[in-house]
Amino acid sequence: MPSPIEKFQKIFKLEIEREYDNRAVMGGLEKIIPSWEMDAHASNLDPDIIASVSDKLKGYPDQDVQSRAATIVELLALLEKIKGGEMEAPTVDKNNLVTSGAASPAAPQPAPSAQPQPRRTEKPQEKGSRRVQSTPETLGLNASLTVIPGIGTRHAQTLRSLGLYTLGDLLYYFPRRYDDYSQMKPINRLEYGEALTVIAGVESIHNRTARGGQLKITEALVSDGTGSLRLTWFNQPWLAARLKPGSQIVISGKVDMYLGRLVMNSPEVEELEQQHLHTNRIVPVYPLSARITQRWLRHLLHETVIFWAPRVPDYLPETVR
Repeated sequence: MPSPIEKFQKIFKLEIEREYDNRAVMGGLEKIIPSWEMDAHASNLDPDIIASVSDKLKGYPDQDVQSRAATIVELLALLEKIKGGEMEAPTVDKNNLVTSGAASPAAPQPAPSAQPQPRRTEKPQEKGSRRVQSTPETLGLNASLTVIPGIGTRHAQTLRSLGLYTLGDLLYYFPRRYDDYSQMKPINRLEYGEALTVIAGVESIHNRTARGGQLKITEALVSDGTGSLRLTWFNQPWLAARLKPGSQIVISGKVDMYLGRLVMNSPEVEELEQQHLHTNRIVPVYPLSARITQRWLRHLLHETVIFWAPRVPDYLPETVR
């Protein structure tokens, strides 16, 4: 029979898969609190931790999606620490439990020598893992990447090849360079060697093969009213189905030349109405490994930075800032 911690871990992961709709349990997560508390007390979990978990879940229905996500990630991280033996529950002070949210920032704190501290048994960290100093805002950064919707065991294993084990690792995974596609020009003003962005409509697009069928080439002709530009991609035949003639797209890349005409080879392309992560901006370029694409990792990093960066405390004193 699963322990109370394992039960909640399964429920929380299901809630993540459901995108925090508060329906992983019939009637809402708060409905399971009474029965879970009974099981937790029977398993001799620390009463203060039980109360802390319950208090967080009682306010869950009234939170927005981002707040729910933060709550679930923090609780998963706390349960994992208790389950793994990093935190011995009986020594935790409820008023200072970093995930309880009960302590007021303005409340007076005991002197460091008198303040109760949880005893910790340090586990060997996985190679490459970044342990983030725990605060009420950042405890969740020590959670496994599998808490992210869409990141299962297989994707998490692949990300480990980059030294990424936790949300904290992901937040501090910096680009190796930036490509500046923030400059935009009409097609008739393009010059050889420039790296920039063009907005144009798709005139035509088709696939063809080369090298006896081993190489698939996608060619598109785009126009913005001032001129036309030919685009070429290699081994990406699915683009012909995605970029329909007549659609408006944003294209970013380096201007090249072929047979005396300006072209772009393997440019980044997005539909005009979409959020532009890969075009029309300063684009980060991350170190990669096998089975990880730049577009997929860039999207994952964007979501992580947008949500977590504002929650990381600034260690510089206010006077210095």
